[in-house]
Amino acid sequence: MAEMGFAAHLRYHWMENIIYRTLEYLPLALLGIGLHDFFIIHIFTLAWGHFNHSNITVSGRITGGILGALIGIVVAGGLFDVNLVLEPSIILQSTIILGLAAVSSVALGPFMRKVFNSPEMHIWHHTQDLPSERYYGVNFGLTLACWDYIFGTAYVPQEGRNNKLGFTGID
Repeated sequence: MAEMGFAAHLRYHWMENIIYRTLEYLPLALLGIGLHDFFIIHIFTLAWGHFNHSNITVSGRITGGILGALIGIVVAGGLFDVNLVLEPSIILQSTIILGLAAVSSVALGPFMRKVFNSPEMHIWHHTQDLPSERYYGVNFGLTLACWDYIFGTAYVPQEGRNNKLGFTGID
């Protein structure tokens, strides 16, 4: 991969879907997660993967607000069997969604890049210019950056937008 962009997320080996989705969904199925919920999780991780491979910079406050709005939609709409409000009016639903978006933007914004992967972090997964002590790679978390921080594989020294990407010797 020589360039980051939305289409870069679509370049992978077909076996990745079989392996990744099995490792991702098998434990969830054992916990009793239903097919509808799998679909929502898949759409969320697919959208986040496209975001990670885009060549854009978005503030943690914005991604925190978006996450809060998504949680607000779940709560206000009674999705995922979350029925915290019985028969809410459209005004109450809108208030819940906008309220959670605002609170999440402020409360989660500063931590979003430590919890979720971002384009600024993920680009280092594809770069050729890694220090010698990081020979085996960095930033392996697909959606969640917290795994890289937990296992010591997180590496974001700077923005990295101008890094040379891909494997050396392969055009």
